[in-house]
Amino acid sequence: MTDDGLTTAAAAPPREEATTVDATSEPDTASGAGRPRRSRLPLPTPGDALRHAVDAVAAPLTFLVVNDTVGTRVAAVAALAVALVVAAFRRHRGEPRVVVAISATIVALHSVSALVVGEGRAFFLPEIAINVAGFALCGLSLLLARPITATVCRKLGVGGSNDSPAARRAHRRLTLGWTALWAIHLPPLLWLYAIDSVAGLTAVGTLFNKPTVLAMGIATLVVVRRVAKEEAR
Repeated sequence: MTDDGLTTAAAAPPREEATTVDATSEPDTASGAGRPRRSRLPLPTPGDALRHAVDAVAAPLTFLVVNDTVGTRVAAVAALAVALVVAAFRRHRGEPRVVVAISATIVALHSVSALVVGEGRAFFLPEIAINVAGFALCGLSLLLARPITATVCRKLGVGGSNDSPAARRAHRRLTLGWTALWAIHLPPLLWLYAIDSVAGLTAVGTLFNKPTVLAMGIATLVVVRRVAKEEAR
């Protein structure tokens, strides 16, 4: 008779599991019990990063090819269809529903932009808007002495309290880095949009902008968790 796992689990004696505390977790002050709360955002592996990179370029490349061969509106629909297929695969891999939904929504905004304006370059208007908003939010948070990376990490449950002197210094540097990154993205995007280069916008977006955002996101996770571990010692 085959063992489906239920019989073995029922027959096994109860086992006391060891409780481990993640040095990067923070106290669960909401419950009042002072128990650690695990980080809800795992650090991606190299394989994860590669899969995310491939997923990120699928829709823009589809748009570029179809836009050149058929037309803008068909290309916008094709890019959205590819994005939905990618979203289905990502959910099948077990990625969080919210993350997958946000990614698909961003591509949908790109497609709607191209459909409404009727120009190939309009597909990249949301990307320009995202970079402008990122630059403005990060810069404003620095001026107000409330680095936005601290707020985001706190909401995501990443790192420790994010409020110690060391954490505040780290978040000021991280937010400054994000501000610089958005600022670096904008000039080539605006220039390529002005000269109506869909191929150039696709290349910059897929080969430079998205990889640097992914790298900066990973660097942010590494830094805040390192600070949290140092504080826990």
